[in-house]
Amino acid sequence: MDFTLQINNIRLQVGEEAYILPGTRVVIKCPVKHYPTANIVWKHFQRGEFLYQGRSQADIYVTKSGRLVIRRFTAADKGEWQCYAGEKSAGITLHYNQPSTGYYEWERRNLMRNTDMLNEDPAAIMTKQVHVQWVEGPWSNCSVPCGGPGVQTRTVHCEQRDSGLYRILDDAECRRRLLSKPKTTRTCINLPKCPSWTFKNVDYSVCTNRCEGIGKGTWKGRMICTLGDRELPDYHCSSMSKPNISCANPICQVRWEVDDWSACSKPCGGTGYQYREHRCVWVHSGEPAGALCYEENLPVPESIRTCTTKPCKLSKLP
Repeated sequence: MDFTLQINNIRLQVGEEAYILPGTRVVIKCPVKHYPTANIVWKHFQRGEFLYQGRSQADIYVTKSGRLVIRRFTAADKGEWQCYAGEKSAGITLHYNQPSTGYYEWERRNLMRNTDMLNEDPAAIMTKQVHVQWVEGPWSNCSVPCGGPGVQTRTVHCEQRDSGLYRILDDAECRRRLLSKPKTTRTCINLPKCPSWTFKNVDYSVCTNRCEGIGKGTWKGRMICTLGDRELPDYHCSSMSKPNISCANPICQVRWEVDDWSACSKPCGGTGYQYREHRCVWVHSGEPAGALCYEENLPVPESIRTCTTKPCKLSKLP
């Protein structure tokens, strides 16, 4: 696929599909006949609905002729835009195209080129040779943070970079010029070894009340994150599995803890509702035990019930 983007301003119409660079001013025409253009409505799933409201300084607005104007294109503007003329509608899809490093080099050089062209013959400008080449994006992070070889990837585009338009071409255009495409993947190694959890100062004669499950405590000791002989902050081991340090401890049991019932939702004169909260806790400590009460199939306490209140008293007239 071949698409062209004008750097500062691009004009489109519904029925097309376009790849837009950030910051571009976009104008989209909704071609209709026998319909008042000032009544055309534009809709976007995220941006909402737009229609002509007179002269506007907004970032997105509709002209009296029914054209949609996006002053500076951003990622939030991507997706399908629909224009409605009564019961008829048509759409256009805009893609957010983050420029490669090649675009920034083109932009810098084009500023210099525009300055040089002030006194240049227009005919000479139009006959300048088109320059096509591969442009490489930055390498991604390594696919694995540690523990052996991983993979890095990058985008490589065939681009035309020496004209008044910035173009991304099909790869075939560069291959047709016998240009070899640079690699898009390579192997990488961040750290030969990964950090791991280590259980230090272990005392296997003491099973503590730090419960890991029903009837399961943990051996006495300290769990730390290490790399070789170095101790690291725990977040370095957040993706690593911990060694099994559970031991049998019958004290590790769970129960439902319930709050008191709330006041009746109907203060007087009929039937209302009362509510209360419940939570699963460890029997010995009252600390939260997560979903273990459900896993143990403990009967769930009632959390809502009806309540009947006395008739309301009539206020006395003065």
